[in-house]
Amino acid sequence: MNGKKIVGSIEVGKKADLILIDLESSMTEPINDVFSNIVYNATPDNVITTIIDGNIVMENGIIRGIEEKEIYISTQTACSTGNYSSSVFAVTKDKEKASRSMRISISYQTTKEEIDIFIKSLDESIKKLDFRR
Repeated sequence: MNGKKIVGSIEVGKKADLILIDLESSMTEPINDVFSNIVYNATPDNVITTIIDGNIVMENGIIRGIEEKEIYISTQTACSTGNYSSSVFAVTKDKEKASRSMRISISYQTTKEEIDIFIKSLDESIKKLDFRR
């Protein structure tokens, strides 16, 4: 298929990678020049929705794709400090790793079957997003 037929504009039937940004957060106000504000002030925390190839993969801070198995992954943690997880930072002492890590919480009540379902579901979701394959 000709590339121009599937990309180049936002239309039904065309591929689209988009992000929706919260312009009312303290990092993006006041808005004098919206484009400059996004480029110079916005952080990943300002992204409220991510759409890849027309599929919503993150909405309102929740990673989509495995919720049908009642697994929910958030882009924020209850104990996040600024732009990184304080729990991951406490273990790694590395803010870069702490800002790009996924912390998975389980308890003594979590079964091996639930862990296996999580790993399989996460792997399937990652493969859907990996466009290099």
